[in-house]
Amino acid sequence: MDNINIDEDHIDDNEDKRILNMLNMINTDESEANLANLNSFGGVRGICKALDVDMNNGLNELQVADNRSKFGTNAFAEVPLIPYYTMILETLNDASLLILLLAATFSLIVGLYRHGLRHGWVEGTAIFIAVFVVANITAMNNYTKQLQFRKLEEIANNDSKCNVIRNGIYFNINPADIVVGDIVSLQAGDAIPADCILIDGCTCKSNESTLSGETDDVTKNKSNPFLLSSCTITASNTSGNIKAVVTACGVRSKWGKIKDGIGNSIANDVLTPLQLKLKNLTKLIGNIGMFFSVATFIAYVLNHADLISIRNESGGAIIEHVVDGFILAVTILVVAIPEGLPLAVTISLAWSTQKMYQDKCFIRVLASCEVMGNATNICSDKTGTLTENKMTVVEGYFGDKLYTNLNESNAFSPITKHHISILDIATKTRVIENMAVNRAAYYIRGKTPLLIGSKTEGALIDLINRWGFDEEDIKKQVFSDERGDKLFPFCSEKKMSSCLLQYTSTHQRTYIKGASEWIFKKCTHFTNDFGIPTEITPSKRAAIERFITNMANASLRTIALAYHDTKMVTYSGADELDPDSYCLDAIIGIIDPLREGVIESVKTAQEAGIFVRMVTGDNIHTAMAIAKQAGILHDDGIALEGSSFRKLTCSELDSILPKLQVLARASPYDKYLLVTRLNGIAIPKSKREWIKQHQDEINNDGRITYETHKDILLPGHIGTKYMHIILYHFNN
Repeated sequence: MDNINIDEDHIDDNEDKRILNMLNMINTDESEANLANLNSFGGVRGICKALDVDMNNGLNELQVADNRSKFGTNAFAEVPLIPYYTMILETLNDASLLILLLAATFSLIVGLYRHGLRHGWVEGTAIFIAVFVVANITAMNNYTKQLQFRKLEEIANNDSKCNVIRNGIYFNINPADIVVGDIVSLQAGDAIPADCILIDGCTCKSNESTLSGETDDVTKNKSNPFLLSSCTITASNTSGNIKAVVTACGVRSKWGKIKDGIGNSIANDVLTPLQLKLKNLTKLIGNIGMFFSVATFIAYVLNHADLISIRNESGGAIIEHVVDGFILAVTILVVAIPEGLPLAVTISLAWSTQKMYQDKCFIRVLASCEVMGNATNICSDKTGTLTENKMTVVEGYFGDKLYTNLNESNAFSPITKHHISILDIATKTRVIENMAVNRAAYYIRGKTPLLIGSKTEGALIDLINRWGFDEEDIKKQVFSDERGDKLFPFCSEKKMSSCLLQYTSTHQRTYIKGASEWIFKKCTHFTNDFGIPTEITPSKRAAIERFITNMANASLRTIALAYHDTKMVTYSGADELDPDSYCLDAIIGIIDPLREGVIESVKTAQEAGIFVRMVTGDNIHTAMAIAKQAGILHDDGIALEGSSFRKLTCSELDSILPKLQVLARASPYDKYLLVTRLNGIAIPKSKREWIKQHQDEINNDGRITYETHKDILLPGHIGTKYMHIILYHFNN
């Protein structure tokens, strides 16, 4: 399908312009502003009314075609493949190779003149072959990678399907065929094909790690109804499928803006650090070689001029001496140029590419390998990069004792069986039963275990396993539907989940698990170090609250486990399952711990002069705590949230960049802005480029001009002093 580019200036209908402006106002980087604008437009019903779409039956065929012409398709313009011969020509457009080609030509001419056809072609031809090999190795590697990436993209695009409602009928179509106004039908596990808004009554959870880098699921409901393209629906609290109306697709969607921005910011004419050094080296060698070549030629001719005057030689002899001097000069120039250097560099990079491919790093362009070796700034994500991307129990308050596991680097490590070896049997049994039974999450065991459900509950399951027990075996032994046992899943209002175990006809036990501050309020007793329920005194309550506060200050997610024994009572629902008092068994601290070797790696990078930053979608408190553990955030460092970062002017941003070590709650645009500010690629080099980048702001506000706003609107311009410093380090 042809990609249709939409230019607002070419939309004639004022109503269509109004609708497009409305859609843009609910698709900014400020989620709170999006929600406020959405509510001002009458919510999702107001959007559907403006788009003239029936929320039950969807668009009809005429509306689909009309909206496609007005608002564009969900497809992206396919970048044409670069021909092989073009890649060879681009490779040959290198200073060192051009000089080698010139030297080869002279060498071939001189060789044929002096040694004839039998031997004179050898040296010049050898240089031509070396250049040919260098050009083809580089071009072949880049062309092959280009084909491999294109094949992967085609497979992914062709296999994608999504459900939409049109004319009251469900259609399973390619996401590229979606248009603004379509009603999409989604369920758990589905990829979100375009930016959408949930239709009233629908609630779900979405994984937005592709945009934010954070793997924690985000709840989507009336307070946050925006579903973002490229993300995934992980859970649904709605009976039946989730319905949402498409509000942005293609390059206007969140993912589309990032994809389009990255594509536009790639500067093919920017030399890599090694290319720049080789260019300078070749230029230096060429200049020195040329100097001595010319000097030798002049000296040779002058020397023989004296001999000619003495010997009174003929004109033919004079010409022969001049030619000999020229040949000698060319020989010096040819010898000065290291024809093996480009070949050695190319083979080295090709070898590096293959080694990285074996490490599951797919390199599209050969030069990318050496670029990484010249980095002066590292902007790292947190979840899954610095951390293990696996919630883990690292601290616990069991039986009136606090257990903490810190490694040699003073970073949190998982609590093991050894740490609770002295815990009394009764308390240990209750804690294990509570974690094993009172849960909805479970693992699909295989070569790579897959967690289905809450990552917090996954951490508790891992704790059970580290203690030497199997959660499924424990649940089978303790929980019985036939006996009348009941499980009540997590309730967001009460911040807890609970289960009821009918042990005997006269004895039943209630286990609860949830947010520590909520659970602890319900507790009147705690389990002491002998496993005996003991009344919580005011001083004891203050001491336990300090434990909770300290865990929270260390950015640990705290979960409390408690129980209540009572006589047989019949409960019809979770709302009635709320005894007067509970006994606190444990408070558990959970965190996504640092990967092994991260602290050492960060330290090594910093000692090498590389500035390491953390850029994450997580909250600033967790980000700062992890950054301090990793050695990224120092006492004089700056930590900012994305909402504050994107409001900075150019001069303000440049003033804090040398000390900005943590950027939290960062949107994809914040990450893109930071990186392109550091390397200077996206910063306009002229007034014309600046106006082109800020055309939307200029159209919306006629007061904006280059002269008054070039240092206010990001990405600004290249004229700031700090950017010259950044570019200097980038190029050197």
